[in-house]
Amino acid sequence: MKDEAGNLHYITFDELALSMDSQVDGVHATDLGMQQYADAYYKKITGILFPEQATLSFTPGR
Repeated sequence: MKDEAGNLHYITFDELALSMDSQVDGVHATDLGMQQYADAYYKKITGILFPEQATLSFTPGR
């Protein structure tokens, strides 16, 4: 399918790097799970839009 559709990107399960505490019931994400999803999407999208800066990292101000 990727050969037929240009610019199609996937996030693998390994890229998501979900921890054991990321889901309440094995399906629905906890707050931690949502943060892990956001981190994975941020990393993937940054790598697509700015490939020369693929090592960018985001540190939220808390």
